[in-house]
Amino acid sequence: MCSSDLYRAPAFHDEADSIFVIGGVTEEDEAPYLTEIVRYSIATGETRVIGQLPDGVIDGAAVWMGPRLEVHYFGGTNRTSYKSEIWRLAFSAGGSSVTVTPAGRLPIARWYPVAAWDGGTFVYVLAGRTYDDSDRFPESILRYSIESGLVEEEEARLHAGGGRWRAGAVWDPTGAVFLIGGVTADSVSRDDIIRFIPDRGAVTTLPVNLHAPTQSEICPLLVPQGNVQPPEIFVFGGGFTVGEPGGDTDNWTYVPRLTPSSTRLTQSIVEGLPWRWNQ
Repeated sequence: MCSSDLYRAPAFHDEADSIFVIGGVTEEDEAPYLTEIVRYSIATGETRVIGQLPDGVIDGAAVWMGPRLEVHYFGGTNRTSYKSEIWRLAFSAGGSSVTVTPAGRLPIARWYPVAAWDGGTFVYVLAGRTYDDSDRFPESILRYSIESGLVEEEEARLHAGGGRWRAGAVWDPTGAVFLIGGVTADSVSRDDIIRFIPDRGAVTTLPVNLHAPTQSEICPLLVPQGNVQPPEIFVFGGGFTVGEPGGDTDNWTYVPRLTPSSTRLTQSIVEGLPWRWNQ
């Protein structure tokens, strides 16, 4: 079962009875990163280990693919090195078991990358931090095929100096990836929003930000609003500039397909509501 002080572990709901928690680490000094894949039953409250990762890895990009009952996990760190492996976690119907298989490799190891699935064949992997002769923040955008495992670099790149880690990313079903916040090479947390449209190869910094304390380690979530209204992106929590204590309990939303704007909601994440931003 999960430790009560588990953190830095991605978790996903299968839209049925299961919540899956993958790896993580405890607060114990020098504790190994966990390999357990845990299923929590909403109906019974039971928590059970259903599988193992090959290595204890945290801070990778984990993408849930609901219709496929799969998670694809990209990069991260195992405490001693940054990782380039891609793992496929295929869950059984009902969530009683999981099969973990290698599914490809990033061209360069990345710690704290972000990824967004287009709902079809591709996952786009952006940002992160890597060592390649020197500590750097890659500006390249990667396209990963979930069918072949092939990873290719897009011609488009983040703008010079736009590389970052500890960011958030979400896929907009109109055909765009939004890269939100993060920490740039100068150790400053950002509250800007970058849009990448794969079909056009276009990377644009939008004329809007979260109007919030600079953000890192946020959790964006796309929430559909039916066929009339465009979906909204809810942004949960996050931290402040690197080295400053505390974190942000406010929540925002943004909907960039209308007049781009972000809105701080009236309650904080502690009180149970997120931010919203209109697209």
